[in-house]
Order: sequence, then C-alpha cells, then structure tokens
Amino acid sequence: MNHTYLLIINVFASLFILYIIFQFIRVRSAMKKCEPVHKKIFRVKGTGKWWKTRIFTAVLILFFALVIISLLSYNLTSLVWLYTSTLVGYTMFPSIFRYGKIGRKGVSVADSFIPWEKVESCAYKQLPTTHFFYPNGELTLTTRFQQQYIIIVNNNEEKPIFELLTKYKLASSITTQK
Repeated sequence: MNHTYLLIINVFASLFILYIIFQFIRVRSAMKKCEPVHKKIFRVKGTGKWWKTRIFTAVLILFFALVIISLLSYNLTSLVWLYTSTLVGYTMFPSIFRYGKIGRKGVSVADSFIPWEKVESCAYKQLPTTHFFYPNGELTLTTRFQQQYIIIVNNNEEKPIFELLTKYKLASSITTQK
C-alpha cells in the first residue's frame, strides 16, 4: 500500500516536470515567431484570468491531499525537505512563464502569439517613481476579443516599439498617461 502512494506521487511529479518542459518549449516558439525587435525579455503583469487561478488552486489542493496521505504513510522527517521544496516551486510557478517580446510580426505574451492585426488599441504610461518597475513604462495592449496584456517596457526599447506601432497604425490609438 505504501508503494502505491509513492508511485502516485512520483507520477504526478513527473507529469508536472513534463508540463514545465512543454510550457518552456511553447514560450520559446512563441518568442521566435514574433521576430523581436529588442534583446531583453519584457515582464508581463498578470491580468487576473480567473480560470487559471482556479486551476492553480485545484492543483495546490490536490498537492496538499497527497502530502497528507504520504505523511500518514511514510516517515515525516524524510519527506519534510521534499515537500518544502515542492511547495516553494508551486508558489513560484504562476510567474515562471510570464514574459513577452514585441516583434515585427506581433507580440509574444507567455505561450501565446498575438499578431498585430488582432491588436485593437494600445495605452502607454510612464510609471511613477514609487512603482516597483520604475523607470520603465507600461504598455497595455487590448485585442479584438477585449483581452488585455500589460507589458513592462524598458525605456531604452521604447523607440523601436513605437516605430512598430506606427507601422501597424496603432500609434494613433496610443494614449500616453503620465
């Protein structure tokens, strides 16, 4: 019986590692597809997608259930470090792949690629000095399906990005806020 629980835990851990590898490959392919005009990767702020938060919460609850089952079945001292490191990994997981690039063909946000034709409007604002990402700016892109993506733009990269927005006739929809 103890070996069955250990096997279940190892299967879930292996599936999680395979998912991480698969997600990394998807993010890299989306970044290459957009043909970026800058070198550094931009940080993308979360926009509160409720279904992803619920899935993450369900996975976390499942994880705690497995922890309780395994703690009842195995030696507590041998599993403390394993579960502590796994819990730290789970708490850091949502922000692992939250990066993006802006390129000639479109915008890469996490594992999705958004062509310029699907971007409806843009809003750019310079961040205040009290903000965590100061002196960078914040570019908010809204797609035709009313999805919003908030990208933290490095000040050194503003010029080529605004040239791209002008090329795709999105510069007229930019509202600059200070």
